[in-house]
Amino acid sequence: MYQRDDEYDDYLQAMGGYATNEHFERLALESMEPIVKKTIDVMEDWFQAIEAGIANDRMPNRTDKRYDSSKCDRIIRKIDTYFQGQVDNHPVYFHPKGIKTKGVPMTENAGFERLEGGAREAFVQDLLAIKEG
Repeated sequence: MYQRDDEYDDYLQAMGGYATNEHFERLALESMEPIVKKTIDVMEDWFQAIEAGIANDRMPNRTDKRYDSSKCDRIIRKIDTYFQGQVDNHPVYFHPKGIKTKGVPMTENAGFERLEGGAREAFVQDLLAIKEG
């Protein structure tokens, strides 16, 4: 016997009686752990700033923990790959925000490698502050 799940059934009804993978993907992303959501929000903010040409104006906070350039480089390489995968695997979430990486002339990844100088450290500070905070 079918047992009604109000939230799920209401969702299906709102979708006209069916749900696609895109709808389930959107629900999954909306229910992310807060730390994952904060991390993606920071990456989105920096990605948008890079695309707008203003990211390299951002400087590291001198009162926060400092990171040397080799550590920043390692973290940025890993984050580039991770963010690229998130954008490619979850286009329903990212594309409406204007975040598309396929077909965009840049490196083979999301492009955080394009950050220069102090902006690289500022980006790493922002990301690691989430973990530490």
